[in-house]
Amino acid sequence: MIEQHPIENLIEDLKKIEALLPISGYMHPVQKEAPDFAILYLTANSGLIEYCLDAVYKHRTKVQRLEMSKSHPELHESVVHNDSYKLASHALSSARSCWNALQDPGVYQDDIHMLVRALRYAKYCVDLDLIRRVFMHPVDRYLS
Repeated sequence: MIEQHPIENLIEDLKKIEALLPISGYMHPVQKEAPDFAILYLTANSGLIEYCLDAVYKHRTKVQRLEMSKSHPELHESVVHNDSYKLASHALSSARSCWNALQDPGVYQDDIHMLVRALRYAKYCVDLDLIRRVFMHPVDRYLS
């Protein structure tokens, strides 16, 4: 059996979590809070997510990310700009604030969507030998 790339495991889980989240706190009235599980998953994997985002935004230039997007059709150009780091990391910072009881659960589908777009770049930027595990993967076993 061929092992899936650890970042693909993370992306796969995040896409499933995204479906459980409210649409957006910015454009739509929030009808539900992010489930505790989403906050727990993001917090448990925060080190890995930060490592990936740093590899994409702090160790690669905008020009390098643009070149990657041209070479790999699954990469979306909307996250090549340096200011995209803040958007991509918003889900993580919101989850941490929720975990520390500093705010109501404010993680939305849009937050995960931008994070997933940035993580797709990380597949081409990170040293896989440093990734030991994706916590709580596969997420399906917790979503019953």
